[in-house]
Amino acid sequence: MQNQFGDNTQSKGLLDDLHDIPTYTRKASKSDRFVNYFIDSLACNGISGMFMFSMVVTKMSSDAGDVDAAFSGMGFSWLIYYGISVVYYTLFEFGNGGRTLGKLVTRTHAVREDVSPLTLQDAFLRSLCRLIPFEVFSGFGDRPWHDTITKTIVIKK
Repeated sequence: MQNQFGDNTQSKGLLDDLHDIPTYTRKASKSDRFVNYFIDSLACNGISGMFMFSMVVTKMSSDAGDVDAAFSGMGFSWLIYYGISVVYYTLFEFGNGGRTLGKLVTRTHAVREDVSPLTLQDAFLRSLCRLIPFEVFSGFGDRPWHDTITKTIVIKK
């Protein structure tokens, strides 16, 4: 099969693509980055929601079904969400070749500016930078802050 560049390539599935060594072709587009953000936000919200739901159910069962008591300790739900978000992005980007669930779908991955793989420190710092207020709006510019601060880029094969 010929691709748009005239090279003969075989079609690969998402799982086959995980084991390939990243090769730099171009920076990911803004639409790819938006899809990444959307899917990863859904994943973080889903994981956080399940975690908080299990906490409420556990608390309700220990307080004999008292709903008010179960929700009284949920004031730290944002802390739980941000903690899960940092863990999600760090583990996926470090342990999965710079890829989160969103990046798997768009076939993009995060790498250092010299196109070497992310270190654990790079992945963790990228995750922490996402907590900066209004950081999400930096994606409307050339590069989001979590890329510029950590000297990383997101590339597409």
